[in-house]
Parts: sequence; C-alpha cells; structure tokens
Amino acid sequence: AVVSRGPQPTAAAATKPPSRREERLRGAAGSPSAQLNALSGSSTAAALTKASDAMGRRNKAGLNVFRGSSYYRSVTVGKRTIKDGECAAVWNWRGEHTEHVGPKLIWVMQSQVRFLDRFVASQHQYLKVQRRDGFIEHVAGPHTLFLNPTRHLEITVLDATVLEATETLLLYSEGSKDGESKLVKGPAVVVPSTGEKILSFHWQEAQEEAGQEGSSTKTVNKLSLIPQSFPIRIKATTADETAVSIRLVLRFQPKCLKTLVAHTLDPLTDLRTAVSADCARIVKRFEYCNLTEASKPLSSLEEYGELQKLAEGISFKLLGISFTEYQGSPELLSLLSTAIESRARSQLKKEMAEKEHELQDMQLNAELSRLKREQDRHKLVHTAELEHTMEQHANSLEIAEKAFEQRARHQRIERESELSFYEQLKSRAEVDVTQVLVAKEKAKADKEMELLQVKKK
Repeated sequence: AVVSRGPQPTAAAATKPPSRREERLRGAAGSPSAQLNALSGSSTAAALTKASDAMGRRNKAGLNVFRGSSYYRSVTVGKRTIKDGECAAVWNWRGEHTEHVGPKLIWVMQSQVRFLDRFVASQHQYLKVQRRDGFIEHVAGPHTLFLNPTRHLEITVLDATVLEATETLLLYSEGSKDGESKLVKGPAVVVPSTGEKILSFHWQEAQEEAGQEGSSTKTVNKLSLIPQSFPIRIKATTADETAVSIRLVLRFQPKCLKTLVAHTLDPLTDLRTAVSADCARIVKRFEYCNLTEASKPLSSLEEYGELQKLAEGISFKLLGISFTEYQGSPELLSLLSTAIESRARSQLKKEMAEKEHELQDMQLNAELSRLKREQDRHKLVHTAELEHTMEQHANSLEIAEKAFEQRARHQRIERESELSFYEQLKSRAEVDVTQVLVAKEKAKADKEMELLQVKKK
C-alpha cells in the first residue's frame, strides 16, 4: 500500500533560504532559552537532549555542570539562569559591562553573554592575579575568584610555603635597593605579598650515599633549624703518598638564616671545602698502614680549624664529626686483595697441615691406646693363667702330700704288721727270721732281674 504524504517539495522550494526561526534552531551559538522556546511545542527527545547539551546541564557523560569561559553566546532577546557557583559577564548593545554572580535569573536583549572561569585556592594555596592595569595581586586562600576579562589577564593557583615549628625562610622585596628582607619563622603558612619573593638556595649535595659519582643541585627555600647530618667523602693523601678516600659525617645546626645568606648561598659546598682542607692536613700525618690511628683526630672538632672559622662566619653550630671509614685507590685495593688472598691461602694451607698433623696424632694415639689395651689384656690373661697354674700346682702338691702321707701311713702299718708277724713267727715257731728275710729279698731281687732282662729283649 502507498500512503500519500501530500505534495513533495520542488527543487526551488528545497533551495529556499531558511527562515529566522530555522536559523535560531540550527545555529550552534544560538541562545539556549530561545532554542527551548522554539522547541516548546515539540516532543522530540533528541531535540530536548540537544538543547540540554547546549546549555551544559547534562553530566551523565562527564560534562561539567558549571559553565565556564567556553560558553559564549550572542542573545537577541532571552534569559539566562546563573546557578549558584557560576558567574557571567554581560555586554549590552552599548558595550557596557555588568557581572552577575549566581544564583540569579537575568533577562538580556541585544547582548553578549560569557560565563567566567572559577579559580579556587585552599588554605595552603594562594591566587596570583595579573590585572589589566599591570598590577599583580596575591590573594591568600581559602578564596574563590572568577577571571573577568575586563579586569584580569591571568589567574594562577600557586602553593603557599608551609613552615613547621622548626623551619624558617627569608622574604625580600624584588625592587628594593637597600635589600630589605623579612625573616619568617614557623609554624606558619607563608604567602608572599606583591613584590616579595622567597629567597631560594641552590645547594650542591654529594651523591656518594646512592653509590654515584659527582653532585646534584638541590633547591631550598626554607631552612630547618634542627640538628642535621651531612655525609662527606674526601680524597686525601697519606704520608707515604697513598691516595685514600675518607668518609666523614658532620653534624651541625643552623642558627640564623640572615647571617647565612649574608655570607653564602651554598653552605654545604663551603662546609665540604673546609672539611677537605682540614682532613687532608690530618691524614698527611699518618701512613696508610697506620691510618686507623687517625680515627681519633679525624673525629675531634678541635682538629678542624678551617671548619670552625667557616661555621662561626655562617652562623652554624657544630655538634660533632665522625670518621666512619676509609678506602684506598683501586690499584692499592687490588694489591691488598691479592695479598689478603695469598695470606688467606697460606693460612688455609697451614690450618690444613695442622689438621692433618692433628689427625695423624689422633690416629697414633688411638693405635697406642689400642696397643696398651692389648698389652693390658694379655697381661691380665697371663696373670690369670699364672694364677691358675699356681693354683693347680698347689692343688697337686696338696694331693701329692696327702698321697705321700697316706702311703707312708700305709707303709708304716704294713711294716708294723710285718714286724708283728715276724715277732709272732719267731716266738711261736722258733724260726730264724733273718734267713726268711734274706730269702725274701733274694726272691725279690731275682724277680727284678728277670723284669730287666725282659725289657732289654
């Protein structure tokens, strides 16, 4: 189906110049209020969104809620709502300027409207305002100021200098011929007035603590009055012409900033120079092998004449100086390393030989102890055997003695019995006992002779 939409515009109608209402709707610089009035009869969401974007009120996409200098409009007839926290400058058709600070609703006609940028300084900041008449003004925070191009060229938010209770700084007038200065002590938040400037120092600091060579420049605009430590590494030459590097730690306390500024703007470099001169003179009295004996004079302030004169001149109170370490040149360190390595190797060999001798002595002592124990064991065995043999011999003697006594007693009984027999034989049978005995002994001798002959055969 074809739906008729009415007569189509011709080419001539398409090239017809837009009306004033269409120009106001299309112009990006058109008044937001005029755009809203023109679109009041339309329910198109896209048109309302575009108008809201032009007014800067939509913040879902991260847009600023408050308008600034980027918002500039030429308004024929309309109104503007200036929110609380905003400020607008309006120039009418005669070029007259008025400033409106929100919250406010203003009606304008044949005017130019420009919102102003807002600058805020916190309690530790201040605003540097460069005015169109050439003057520069410092406004301490907390403060809020809008940059109005009819009065201001530039506004800058700067950090104020915060002083602790132990810190101080020096303010001086840039255009003063007699060099007037003002000493400010903490605790305070310092905002220099117009024409005043905080004196800055450019101190050279050694970088040897970080393992680097050379020095770095440190900009200082306030001075701490508490005791401080300053490490210094100095190159010197001993009495035997050996180059060494000495590390000292100087402890000092600044007393008066004005006196310090009158003499120098880089006291650390001056202190390092004075300490170097005194340290070189002290080290020159000692040889490298006896340099440890220099620790006492190097740690005594009485030995540092140049340092004391300088400290008195710049109003520094010297609290002490400490000698921490020294190092020789790379060549000397290489020789010392070689010598130490050789000495260590010799000591190691000596210790190994001593350990080996101790091990041999231990083995020998163990062997001697074993032999002694073996001898003691053999001696105990021999003593036991000897005691056993003697005990056996004693037992044998006792047995033989008992056997002998028993045999003697038996022989005595036999003799007595035989004697009694012969006496009875003599008395009763009247036999010649002598002949009987001789015959008996002869028979006995003959028997023994027969036995001998049998043995010989």
